[in-house]
Amino acid sequence: RHTSHGSGARHGYDPLKRAAFDVAILGAGAAGCATALALHAAGIENIALFDAGESLRSDWVGESLPPDVPGLLKALDLWDLFQVDGHEPCLGSCAAWGGPDLGYNDFLSNINGCGWHIHRPHFDQLLRRTVVARGIPLRPRHRLASVEALAVGEGFQLRFSVENGMRNATARHVVDATGPRGAFARSVGSSSVRYDLLVFLTATVALADDAWLSRLTITETVEDGWWYAAAIPGNRLSLAFATDPTISRTRRLDRPGEWLKALAATRHISTRLADTPLGLGPLVVRAVSVSARERPCGAGWMAVGDAAAIYDPLGSEGLYKAIEDGIRAAEAIHASLRHGEDRSADYARRIAANTQDHLALRQHFYALERQWPESLFWTNRLSKNRGGSRVAN
Repeated sequence: RHTSHGSGARHGYDPLKRAAFDVAILGAGAAGCATALALHAAGIENIALFDAGESLRSDWVGESLPPDVPGLLKALDLWDLFQVDGHEPCLGSCAAWGGPDLGYNDFLSNINGCGWHIHRPHFDQLLRRTVVARGIPLRPRHRLASVEALAVGEGFQLRFSVENGMRNATARHVVDATGPRGAFARSVGSSSVRYDLLVFLTATVALADDAWLSRLTITETVEDGWWYAAAIPGNRLSLAFATDPTISRTRRLDRPGEWLKALAATRHISTRLADTPLGLGPLVVRAVSVSARERPCGAGWMAVGDAAAIYDPLGSEGLYKAIEDGIRAAEAIHASLRHGEDRSADYARRIAANTQDHLALRQHFYALERQWPESLFWTNRLSKNRGGSRVAN
């Protein structure tokens, strides 16, 4: 249990220096918060979240949730809060992929209704507010410095770098929700297998009223990659260009002028923006390593979200996957703490199966695009879909 503050706290005693938890969750993004809320709902209360920083994820790329997300959010008792949090309906998607014309996939006939265009910072704040409101400790500015395995069944001692020094905590179970860096997983020797490396160059555009009426996401291929456009709350549009690192460097696409030239060369997105003044926000360049952890869990620990596997944003699965991973990890941890059952192998199989399904679907879609047979981007995607390479992160 949490060490009592007691009278010692008034004399400078810091209980976190020897705090002991049933579960320590490293990272307070979507995956970490979902894990915490699911554990709390299952009656596991001796938990805490440790977050390396206070910064919330920005709208670096327009994100969406599919129509079946209410089931996950209801499991976390978040659905009612989500509906009044300022997100907007997504009625489906359209794509010019494998040919010059747009094809459509709408949600009108979906039994679960529409999807959702997410205001990601609002969504992350909602998760964190709910964690705190339900009495789950959230410790900001705690960066994992070292890990020591304790005796079998006793978990780990964690050492954190904080603003004024170091702090320690022990936990019977650790959840790695530190995102792509997988800080805990790396510390216990779990490497990643990388299947591809993409560069995303994104900007959020402020639009005049009614300048972009579509409630559909748009994906469009070009010779050097593919573009994605999605409305986000606040009368803004998220525009993302996915390309190869070599192409990005050669074309200097990190320069706004070159990025805008590439945008102007699109067939469908640029047409919809014709004669529309663009309030272009900062251009953000991010690498996305499509990869999976060799071991997404082990004795006393589990990785969730991007710490377990990083999907190609093409499938718009990342946020949904993060929430689902958190719920499934919480189920396995609950079985261990309450019933002495080890479900880690089941969890690992589920992560591996989902990753293979994603890679197979990804390979299918990239193989469909044959309009530019000499293109570096498209030929690279075909070759990199055939296998993965082991990387340290």
